[in-house]
Amino acid sequence: LVCLARLVSRGRTPLTRMFRFAIVVLALASVYGQGANGFRDSAVNSELMKLDQLFRIGDREQYDRRQTPSAAEGTATRVHIEMYIRSFGSINPIHMDYTVDLYLRQRWLELRFLNNSLTRPIDLNDPILVKFLWKPEVYFPNAKESDFHLPLPPHPSFEPPSLPPSPSPFEPPRPPSLPLPPPSLPPYPP
Repeated sequence: LVCLARLVSRGRTPLTRMFRFAIVVLALASVYGQGANGFRDSAVNSELMKLDQLFRIGDREQYDRRQTPSAAEGTATRVHIEMYIRSFGSINPIHMDYTVDLYLRQRWLELRFLNNSLTRPIDLNDPILVKFLWKPEVYFPNAKESDFHLPLPPHPSFEPPSLPPSPSPFEPPRPPSLPLPPPSLPPYPP
């Protein structure tokens, strides 16, 4: 900041003085902006460090993504599913198949996060973070093919999934696009 002011201060015209003033103001604004971002980044880094401790990457004693959330209690994990159909189309009467694009949301109680120190939700739009979490496997028995993908954030009709600070129903990002095949339709006309 001081070097920039000295470099500009050699000029003697009013335009140069105005330019010097603009450089100093922009430099101060930049430093102030970095300070604010630095504070916000330190809060985010603090939460991410807590999350790393919770997962203990490489240590399977704390959190194992292969184990269901309620395995320690010996009970099944109840998964609630919401399905929002986006489009229903490409109906082929010859092969009796069709295509469905839908959003699939799953919720369950993650009991292993009961005694965590997280103070705010963690955004789960990061696929690297999502791969460390347990997720129920979804399949459609009558599907010829299916394609699961994450939405590009921000999505207008889908709030970003987050890891809640308390053990409440958990929402992984799984809005898929699924082509589903033959419905059981009687021949028409009879």
